Amino acid sequence: MSRFAAKQAMWLVMVATIVTGCAQIESESNGDYHRAYELYCNQIAANSGNITAAAGLRRTAPLAAAYWQRQAYAAADAEHWQEAAAYHKKVLEIRPDELSSILALRQIARFHADQVSLAYAAPPESINPESASEIPQESPPSLQTPVPQEPTKPQQTRPAPVAAKPELAAVRPTPKPVPAAKPDPYKQKPSVIYNPSASTGEFIMVMRVSNKDRRYSRTATLQDGLAFKIKDTDKDPLDADVDIFLQEKRIGKFKNLPEGSVIKVIGQSSRPYEIVLIDIYDRTQTVTVGLRRSQ
Repeated sequence: MSRFAAKQAMWLVMVATIVTGCAQIESESNGDYHRAYELYCNQIAANSGNITAAAGLRRTAPLAAAYWQRQAYAAADAEHWQEAAAYHKKVLEIRPDELSSILALRQIARFHADQVSLAYAAPPESINPESASEIPQESPPSLQTPVPQEPTKPQQTRPAPVAAKPELAAVRPTPKPVPAAKPDPYKQKPSVIYNPSASTGEFIMVMRVSNKDRRYSRTATLQDGLAFKIKDTDKDPLDADVDIFLQEKRIGKFKNLPEGSVIKVIGQSSRPYEIVLIDIYDRTQTVTVGLRRSQ
């Protein structure tokens, strides 16, 4: 390779690096951290010693994982299980130890194993939850040649007597049923039941909250305006004190809830939900909580 060709190749690499770096900066400034993370991954694949790209990966990884986890929870809320599994898979590609996505994938695999297999076989971009298979139309019946029949002789019939028309009773219009008023979610009083097998149900989302484990926050933001906050835990007997919020307004305060407790609440849309305390780890005051629709 001549000196001129070598310089030209070096300039092309520099231009490509500058263009890619601009795209990363633009993605981060626009809040598209998942896109910036992918660009940094491409840079690391091209040059494993790129210090700037490595710093960008560390900076955008938690934000990109949070983005894909939000997409997964939204897909699960719409019962698009294949899409939800694919998004949780992307979370685990970024953070392999993300317990919330691990537990959520286990739940989806338990009830929709085929959807998880499809999610691992196809990228999330190729999933179209709105698509539906076409219904085949029935083919027209085959035409048969009619068999000629002998003409029948007309029979003489007497005219039937005309019956008198009965008088119709006056019909009153049926009043339309008055729809029942929706309960005000901000005036609700959540209730609690104990069910040892509550953790075997199908959850929309599974999260962890903790007072001492810095990997988790003290408050879990759930669907439909709901939030779950850990206050304290006890070792003997093993239980937890928790608060339930609806759009930053506390609607429930509970003490000494054991594992398997089910809190029945109503979301901002007046849809009923169940918040389940799946497990409690007193050493770090950590609680695993699941959200599902109430049956």
